[in-house]
Amino acid sequence: MTKLITRKANGQFAKGHTGNPNGRPNKAAELGEMEFAFTLQQAEPATECEVRERFRILNEAFGLFDVLLSQEAFPDLVLRAKNGKVIRAEVETRSIHFQSHRHDPKGCDLIMCWTHNWEDSPLPAWPIAHLWYAYKQMSLLGAFELAHVSELLESI
Repeated sequence: MTKLITRKANGQFAKGHTGNPNGRPNKAAELGEMEFAFTLQQAEPATECEVRERFRILNEAFGLFDVLLSQEAFPDLVLRAKNGKVIRAEVETRSIHFQSHRHDPKGCDLIMCWTHNWEDSPLPAWPIAHLWYAYKQMSLLGAFELAHVSELLESI
């Protein structure tokens, strides 16, 4: 079982087992629980699941879509936009992964990704990283990104 090591007031780590099989301290042990949680909020997602989770948080915060279906199979999400349009979205960490996963563009309307890095994408791609960081920073860029999302949805 993993026991997180937390930082004492004097800056030293409290003792405890990290549960890391290679014997090295885990990130939570190095940073302390609170700092680790903050790092996770700021770090780039490494998996599709992490991108989906960030989308879920953004969707709850901004009310962008009604989620009709969320699944592991292609397409990952079926969404209804506020204008009533149904959108089939595949979630990827990077848009180019849509191609390497050999998904059929005819079965999808949108690639929702963390980073858009596929110039010749046959589908519109929505990189959510900018909106995520704007949301986390609560900056005016968030309003700009929401306007961009509306434009993107109109083009689908």
